[in-house]
Amino acid sequence: MLHFDHGPNLDASLNFFLRFDTLRPMNGAILRYPDARQNRYRRALSVGVCGYLFLFFAFFSPSSGHCDAKETLSNTVAVIISRKVRPYLKVAEGIAKGADLAPDAVDQFIMDESGRRDILPETLKKGKYGMIVAVGPEAAGLVWQSGPPLVPRLYAAVLDPHAIGGMDTTACGISLRIPVQTQLKMIHQTFPAFKRIGLLFDPTYNAWFYESASVAAKGLGLEIVPIDVTARKKIPTALKAGIKHVDAVWMIPDQTIISEKIIHYVIRQGLYHNIGVIGYNSFFIRSGALFAFEFNYTHLGQQAGRKIKAYISTGICRSESPKFNTVVNGKIAAKLGVEVRQ
Repeated sequence: MLHFDHGPNLDASLNFFLRFDTLRPMNGAILRYPDARQNRYRRALSVGVCGYLFLFFAFFSPSSGHCDAKETLSNTVAVIISRKVRPYLKVAEGIAKGADLAPDAVDQFIMDESGRRDILPETLKKGKYGMIVAVGPEAAGLVWQSGPPLVPRLYAAVLDPHAIGGMDTTACGISLRIPVQTQLKMIHQTFPAFKRIGLLFDPTYNAWFYESASVAAKGLGLEIVPIDVTARKKIPTALKAGIKHVDAVWMIPDQTIISEKIIHYVIRQGLYHNIGVIGYNSFFIRSGALFAFEFNYTHLGQQAGRKIKAYISTGICRSESPKFNTVVNGKIAAKLGVEVRQ
């Protein structure tokens, strides 16, 4: 019997976003950037240095509206980072670039640094910052639960913002959740011969995803075949029964499904049955998956930074879906004889 070890209590799906963030396509892989030919962000109207500062203080400091270097230092942006891991650090780097902020206009705090978690709430409440940006779910929870409510807040690299305590639907930021309909559209455009896609998921966590995918699939002439499991030990049986009736197996962020061992097992079973696997980061591609959605974390940070810049200019901030890349594993596509539309 195949055994799948249970991982740590942290959201395993989010861990996979963080641990395997660097895209290293195999030889023959086809990189595609759907967002490059879709709507691009409009650059905010540039203003002079003093004018930029005027706008900054006009929105973030009601008592000031003139250009003053001393005030610049007291109205910086705080970037709270959940953990010291490469993806979060790249997001933070991109935020400063996207917002066109000088290095001395950004203060970074990492929650897992010694003693930092305890002093963060008091630091945020002192009124030093004109905006607070949370990178990762732990930081978002801290900022929305302990940060000053009147200071503009923005989140980035959060898989499920609605699950963060204290955060309502008006919260502004960039999540890690690509809309279900967008994912299906990209799958359909890339693999036009696929008609039945098996979704491997635990209904406890992703019944909503299955329902959304089923509705979106109908508009594309596709069918989502549920390969649902409620425990890791049930994956082999469910996969064996379902894989015979689908053109591809789609793996999504799911606490029950995701682990390195499970990914390797599902991909091996797929190849054995001449079925490709669809995943959501470079680890899938390196492990032999056919197709994956990918994030460039610096670009995600720049996307969040542009939200800051837009807010400074307009006073408006709305949440947006994350920019992403897609990658086709060319070797696996050739091995499976799958038609790929570029």
